[in-house]
Amino acid sequence: MTVVRPVLLLAVLVSTVAWLNAQDAAPQPGAERAWSFDDAMPAEAQVTGDAALADAPEGAGRCLRVGRDAEVYLPFSDQACHGVVRMKVYDSGFAREGDAAVEYAFGPLWGVHNTGGDRFVIGEVWAPFVDGNSGYTWVSTAQNGFFDRWSAGLARQPGWHEWEFIIGLDATVRVLLDGQEAPSIDPAGTGFGQGFNGIYLRGAKDVDEPLFVDDIAVTFIAAKPERVLKPFPRTNWPLPSTHPVRPDPAWTRGYPQDPGFFPIAVWCQDPKNAARYKDAGINLYVALWEGPTEEQLAALRAAGMRAICDQNEVGLAHMDDDTIVGWMHGDEPDNAQAVYNAQGEMTGYGPPVPPARIVESYRSIKQRDPSRPVVLNLGQGIANGNWRGRGSEGKPEDYDTYVLGADILSFDIYPVADTELAAGDRYLWLVPKGVDRLRGLTGNGKILWNALECTRIGNTRAKPSPEQVRAEAWMSIIHGSTGLIWFVHQFEPTFIEAALFEDPDVLAEVSAINHRLQELAPVLNSPTRAELVDVTTDPDTTPVDVLAKQYEGETFVFAVAMQDAPTRARFTVEGLPAECSAEVLGEDRSLAVQDGVFEDDFRGYAVHLYRIPPR
Repeated sequence: MTVVRPVLLLAVLVSTVAWLNAQDAAPQPGAERAWSFDDAMPAEAQVTGDAALADAPEGAGRCLRVGRDAEVYLPFSDQACHGVVRMKVYDSGFAREGDAAVEYAFGPLWGVHNTGGDRFVIGEVWAPFVDGNSGYTWVSTAQNGFFDRWSAGLARQPGWHEWEFIIGLDATVRVLLDGQEAPSIDPAGTGFGQGFNGIYLRGAKDVDEPLFVDDIAVTFIAAKPERVLKPFPRTNWPLPSTHPVRPDPAWTRGYPQDPGFFPIAVWCQDPKNAARYKDAGINLYVALWEGPTEEQLAALRAAGMRAICDQNEVGLAHMDDDTIVGWMHGDEPDNAQAVYNAQGEMTGYGPPVPPARIVESYRSIKQRDPSRPVVLNLGQGIANGNWRGRGSEGKPEDYDTYVLGADILSFDIYPVADTELAAGDRYLWLVPKGVDRLRGLTGNGKILWNALECTRIGNTRAKPSPEQVRAEAWMSIIHGSTGLIWFVHQFEPTFIEAALFEDPDVLAEVSAINHRLQELAPVLNSPTRAELVDVTTDPDTTPVDVLAKQYEGETFVFAVAMQDAPTRARFTVEGLPAECSAEVLGEDRSLAVQDGVFEDDFRGYAVHLYRIPPR
């Protein structure tokens, strides 16, 4: 979670070779078209700007040269197709120098076009988080126009090279350079799911570097691809009954031990809004900007709001103040850390905080105050194993040590609002994946919380819908979170610290989630009963995950669809009478339960909460 100087780094999801093979994305032979540029521009070519035949670099005959700001579109069908494109592209080795090497700029781009007007391209692109000098970048306008750019994981090399684009019948996109597959393109996550019907070439927009292309060939079948869902990685699941749900009794000055209290926090907000957040169902502030200060603590105390904050001089002076219920132990130490010069100016990024230092600091905090829990919030690397925001020095095994540095572990990942996460709206399950990972790293031995998105943060084109927010919250809880932290900031197009209050629809949903959690707190704080419920789905490509509880003689089943696709779920619940009914909380309906079995329909990412009385 970042409040100031938001880090815009590269996040990509990489599919495994085994998964790619299982999808059988390569098309069967079909119709063919080919273009060479020895004599004349193809008659069907749609040309804008400076594009013409030219002598090829390195004495390779004639080719197509696409100049600055020029575009060439070569259509081959009026239908959506799947198939394979091959083309030769020349790389001159052009590089930007000095500060320009990390400034936003587009060089030449080449790729495919579809019937919806979207383009999927590879090219030379520069940005603070993409090194255009050393590697190629991919862009899918189906995601966010030309705004989002991701590394392809392929090194640039001067000379002529063969590029291959494979658009599968399963709506996947794969790219090969001289036979080497681009490792940092998620085939199912490009959003380029309408197939393709043309070749798209674009000259450099921001640099003086022409695009040279030759020998384009396409094999295609006129059939629209069918979108596939990338499988949710079902590891360390289901949630075991041994997973802790209650605070440690040793935290005598921590958050309430009362089973009716479920921690619902807001991240780094001004205490002046504490009353408004309380109305929205928030009962905890986590992190105080440049605090705690005396003024902040006084304002929170007056509003009846508890806080988890840094153990600074003011905090230590308030050891007996029950406003403070925990100590904050850094934010995202696992990410690359900003580096500043003597004048306080940011000069770049350095390595993550060494894990051993986090553990050492944790022990110091606990030595000064063992009566309150220490909270450590980690970055998205917990859920996204290929998150490059950790830098080259961050190692996956670092997390084995990071998790030793706190009593309560949290992490943040914002699938929809993250502008650097391709097709993030299809990967809400990264939230529970991170929870599962933390459970595995801690042996299901620590309290886990989760920071969730509810605003656009820095994404000017997309933000989570109320339904997506609800799904993320219950995915997190069903997989083991026993507390939530709402991240409510907006950085773009303007900075708004309490942006949640500017979105009535999402505010209403977040408030409804919070109040429902408060209502269900005694249930959620009771032991998990994983053995009570079995669930199957049709189709099984959209699993439904459940959390089962029993409280005061009633059975509760909390369920969420783990993919953005509909399914029908069949629940088998133990210990019920032959005939009873399941109330669907908040939906004004009930379902008949016969011999412990009931069924229900789920839209993509739908959440249903069932309460089953004993009769």
